[in-house]
Amino acid sequence: MLELYKNIKKRRQELGLSQQKLAELVGYSDKSMIAHVEKGDVDLTQSKILLFAKALQIPAGDLMGWDGVVDAPEEPEINYQIPVYESVAAGPGRMMIDQPVDYINYESPNSGELFAVQVKGNSMSPMIMDGDTVIVRSQPTINSGEIAVVAINGDEATIKQVFISEAGITLVALNPEVYSPHFYTNDEIASLPITIKGKVIEQRRSIN
Repeated sequence: MLELYKNIKKRRQELGLSQQKLAELVGYSDKSMIAHVEKGDVDLTQSKILLFAKALQIPAGDLMGWDGVVDAPEEPEINYQIPVYESVAAGPGRMMIDQPVDYINYESPNSGELFAVQVKGNSMSPMIMDGDTVIVRSQPTINSGEIAVVAINGDEATIKQVFISEAGITLVALNPEVYSPHFYTNDEIASLPITIKGKVIEQRRSIN
């Protein structure tokens, strides 16, 4: 491990980084921690070694002084839990329950505020089927043509492809036999109201 600490100091100096800058890059609030690290006074966890390797722009194995025979540690998988709500209709509107019914793991914490919903109905088939779960990034606006969770009358929610025009919005199903395109004027959007709850960014198929 001593070679690791020597390599950290050597690589920091090669890059012209101050101890303060390196401390910021790896999440230390006190630059003196870098001095302690470089002296070998601090035991670094695997995740911290990976942070140092990234900040110093060097493979973790090289930082550890490995000869290439032993594989460098893989970057740990980062999971966090997002709430699952029921239910959002892919068909006639259904009320979305306020309290989550479950939680699922998601691997990308940089995707914004996320939630998931259980799908009821087949108006978005074959892309999104009854029983599927969709991951939604919470956002009040989307680009025209994107698939979103849309709240109608304040409490009913549906998943549709949303086309936006100066006159209003059109909700379109991928399966028109179940749900015909429905246009809402700007006045209806304000009075009902109709709001975008978020953009669908992922779909997970239910396996029975």
